[in-house]
Amino acid sequence: MEATGGRSYSEVSAAARADPEDPELAETRRTALDGQLLAAIMWNTYGWWLLATVAFFVGIAVTVTGVALSMVPFLIGRRPREAVAPSGTRTSVPA
Repeated sequence: MEATGGRSYSEVSAAARADPEDPELAETRRTALDGQLLAAIMWNTYGWWLLATVAFFVGIAVTVTGVALSMVPFLIGRRPREAVAPSGTRTSVPA
């Protein structure tokens, strides 16, 4: 806002259209437009960077969860099974 004297782009642009012969006003309008475009581009870039970063870490979390869950059947299958004998005592039964 320093380059435009505290005025927004729309205010500078309206003044430049009202007086098209003023080269200083036209230069100020171009500077304000460049500033607006640069700010928009930077916010857009930041937004896509943030989305990609979140997607990357979600992908890692999903992969780790998938690997952990795929190991569950193998871990459960390796446990020795217990059975209750007719006398009420527990004994191990081979799988």
